[in-house]
Amino acid sequence: MPILPEGVKAPVATQPATGLLNCEEIRFPIDPKRVLLFTWANNLDTPAPLRGGDDIAADLNRATIGQAEQEWFHHPERRPTRLHRSGVFSTEECAPIGRRLLPDYGSVPAFESPRRREAARCIERMTEEDEQPSEDGKISIYVGRVKAEAFR
Repeated sequence: MPILPEGVKAPVATQPATGLLNCEEIRFPIDPKRVLLFTWANNLDTPAPLRGGDDIAADLNRATIGQAEQEWFHHPERRPTRLHRSGVFSTEECAPIGRRLLPDYGSVPAFESPRRREAARCIERMTEEDEQPSEDGKISIYVGRVKAEAFR
């Protein structure tokens, strides 16, 4: 989900046009009742799962179904159900869910997040290096971590 102004929805896409660094959130469905939500929120991880209602489930389903219809994993003989919303069944666009679950989170906190800025600096350092594969063809893999403690 790209960083969007309040009230704006994004077209469902398998890859965001803005790139991952400029996403407000990344959703990772685990099973029909759980989703892993990545945000740039600077508060500590919540000790227990957050609960969302039908409106959040509908946005998650729209994105998942829309992406599956484009190129993601799905079973072609089965059609997942979609939650009825405002008289329309649509997988064309969806809205961010993090701002509905996390107090004080939204497009501005995501854009200004110290975690996001530090991730951008890490990426910039990695891409500035013009490292070529070694003689045996191996490439370098960078593993970065932005620690929550740095932003309390």
